[in-house]
Amino acid sequence: MNRRAKEGETETVNKPKIVTDYNQYMSGVDIADQLMVYYACGRRTLKWYKWVFWRLLEHAIINSFILFKQVIRPNLRLWIQKKFRMELAYTLTGPVIASRMRQGRTPTDPTLDRLKGKHFVYYHEKWGRCVVCAYKRQTTNSKKRKDTKTKNYCPKCDVHVCHGQCFEKYHTLVKV
Repeated sequence: MNRRAKEGETETVNKPKIVTDYNQYMSGVDIADQLMVYYACGRRTLKWYKWVFWRLLEHAIINSFILFKQVIRPNLRLWIQKKFRMELAYTLTGPVIASRMRQGRTPTDPTLDRLKGKHFVYYHEKWGRCVVCAYKRQTTNSKKRKDTKTKNYCPKCDVHVCHGQCFEKYHTLVKV
């Protein structure tokens, strides 16, 4: 390898083979690290084993994405990682969702039964979070969120709802 000395002259320096190998093959690691940052599924944690789990999961997803692009869809250059991750999630959770639907657990009913019939507030012995106001921001500019718990309960809807405005909003508005 040639390099310039302080005086401006070029001199030949022998570079170790390990350095040339590192520089030649490091680009794959850099690309994998870059791809992992875009849509990270890991969570912040102080437990080392949880961090290792999230890191291994990320590596598995990135490796499968790279293989998918090279083997399954080599002609589609613009296959984006987000779309791949969504399809992976649907593929992995599809059987679970289908089995739950067969058991009678369905997603939100489009007819919205909560808007039909007579609903009354009942007292429940256990505390529960209000489905309308829990976790909403305290003010528009605030980052803090409310954590409203109540013992008021609607047995028809099987939800805890604050008495008054929250109960009315939940049973009259389509989008709460």
